[in-house]
Amino acid sequence: MYQYNFFSTLRLLPAVTLVLSAISVNAGENIDPRGIFFNRFSGGFSGTEWFQTIPIAGENRYSLNDIFGGGFNGTITSDGVITLDGGVGNGSFSGPDNYVIMPNIGGTEFTFVNNRAPLTTPDFPLQLNSPRPANALLAGTWDNVLETIDPETGAMGPPASELLTLTTDGDTLRITDPGGLFFQGVFENGVQVAFRRIVPDPGGPFASFPGSDINFAQDMLGETVFLNVNEFVAFFLLQTRAPLGSQTQQMFRFTASRVNPLPFGDVNGDQSVDADDRLLIEMQLGLDIDDDDFNLAADLDGNGSINEIDLALFDGEETIFLTGFEETA
Repeated sequence: MYQYNFFSTLRLLPAVTLVLSAISVNAGENIDPRGIFFNRFSGGFSGTEWFQTIPIAGENRYSLNDIFGGGFNGTITSDGVITLDGGVGNGSFSGPDNYVIMPNIGGTEFTFVNNRAPLTTPDFPLQLNSPRPANALLAGTWDNVLETIDPETGAMGPPASELLTLTTDGDTLRITDPGGLFFQGVFENGVQVAFRRIVPDPGGPFASFPGSDINFAQDMLGETVFLNVNEFVAFFLLQTRAPLGSQTQQMFRFTASRVNPLPFGDVNGDQSVDADDRLLIEMQLGLDIDDDDFNLAADLDGNGSINEIDLALFDGEETIFLTGFEETA
């Protein structure tokens, strides 16, 4: 038996016939249901799990499922009304980050109470669209503030400080803590790294991201966003590899800054700002975060594209105190 799949587990339940009750919730307008949610379910048996809502082909069509792909297809309207395919149930959003569905599975009625994973948005990476080469400039030693987040309530634990080691290889980024535990993800674009490692791998659209890995026995989803070449924020969602109903979840936030920051305008990472860096910015003109050659260090205004404004900033007063330029003030 595939112990992680909701529907495989239900085969062990006695057949009962229950009438599905529709839920009535005042849903908010213009709901964006995409993203990762903490699901507390009850019915034939109870438990918690990470649950995801992913767009599929068709108008207002979504897949609502656990991280292994066990779940439902259905329609979610812009005001948050949910109708599951096959007449198995319905539900609704009570706001942009909270919804309830009441599926009838094999004659057993369940209630799924889903709250968006704390501090995440609908853009949390659940599928890998376009892996791109890693930016080697992001490797190095970083000061990190580690915070534990209650996956259901969002309550924050006391912060802890640690040093992280970042390494790059191909299209991957590895973040290693002082104890040797690591999270490895894949560059989705020039500023975002996506993490997904599920065991056993469900394959298909719910598969682990090729190149993403973790070296301890937890399933992992995550996201790292580089705010600039010297700062990043990361979220990691973990789940124990245990039978459905016995799983537990954890969530962490990393807020990190480089131990030896690169100077403003240092595009090649040599800790100096000079004509070589200006030439590199000129070569980057017209690129944005979705281009393979995009270098975050050249995006001086941090808007996701490299253009004449970045070149003007490089030539401005911010660089006069660095090597290779005459003072203009």
